[in-house]
Amino acid sequence: PEIPAALIKSVRARRPDVDPASLFGMGWADTRDKIERYVAAGLSKFVVRPAGDVATASGLDEFLERFATELLPLQN
Repeated sequence: PEIPAALIKSVRARRPDVDPASLFGMGWADTRDKIERYVAAGLSKFVVRPAGDVATASGLDEFLERFATELLPLQN
């Protein structure tokens, strides 16, 4: 997966010193790894939303199902 250009532009406008790839998970495994590292560093609140197109109900349903499977187990 790739980070949509509009999100890269948005990150660079607000934080030109930050690599956008460091803020976005590139797939579920990478997202889980990033969150686990943040939790290990002491963070406990996260906003997770799809960066890609989930405009259809089935796209959103698929995202929510994978979110529940992949990331809810990290909840503490």
